[in-house]
Formats: sequence, structure tokens, C-alpha cells
Amino acid sequence: LEKTQVRDIMSSVVEVCTPLTPVNEIAQQMKEHQVGAIPVLDPISRKPLGMVTDRDIVVNAVGAGRRCSKATAAEVMTTPAHCMPIDSSLESCAEAMAENQVRRLPLVNRKGACVGVVSLGDLVKRIDPQLAADVLLKISDEKS
Repeated sequence: LEKTQVRDIMSSVVEVCTPLTPVNEIAQQMKEHQVGAIPVLDPISRKPLGMVTDRDIVVNAVGAGRRCSKATAAEVMTTPAHCMPIDSSLESCAEAMAENQVRRLPLVNRKGACVGVVSLGDLVKRIDPQLAADVLLKISDEKS
């Protein structure tokens, strides 16, 4: 029996932005599509440059006194974008989330272009419960 690959459970990327996308547009995308993070892609190569999370908007834009209609993704995004190949195992994605303390990973093809996203929620239902618990604990730890 073949192991499930992350490509089998990923969300195909629908919502993305570029480094120049205004923060208020990113927030509107999040609201409309009910997502908490949007990959920031190079407009030509579609390689992930970073992620903008709802927390990034609150802390790095609103909390920093930036005008959300003027601030861009590049100014508030979390970098680097921790990516995984689309043919990765679920376990290796879970381990990467734990190591990098992130809840979502952009998935890339052989050229490095973003083709999907996997979330912790996607994984926990399908991996060993002990691994899921360990990942959640590591992600929830205070970042050093």
C-alpha cells in the first residue's frame, strides 16, 4: 500500500498575492475565502517568497500604525516561506511544520512554483495521533 502524499490532501492554491499587493486587499481575500494565510508569490516564477497571515496584518500593519491601503504584502509578510515538495509524505510535512512553528505550508512543484497549500488541520486527521499531538505542541511553543 502506497503512503499518502501531501498532493492527495492539499488545497489547490486559489488565493495568492504578490509582494506589491496592498494589505487591505489581502484582508479582503482572507475574509471572502475564509482563510487565515495567503502565500506571497513572485509574479513571474510563482515561487513562494513569504506568507501573510491574519496575525501579520494585525501585528505588522495595524499594530505598527501602517495604513492598510498603503502597506504591501512585502512589508508585513513572514519570511522565508517554508515550502515542501508536492510529493512529500504527510509525516515529513508535519515535521516541517513543527520545526518551523507554522500551521500552513506552501507546496511546490519541481520548478519551485506554488501549486497548493497544506494546513495543520489537513494533516492531523490523517497522521498518527501522537505525531499530531507532538506537532501541535511544538507549533504552540513560544518562538525562540
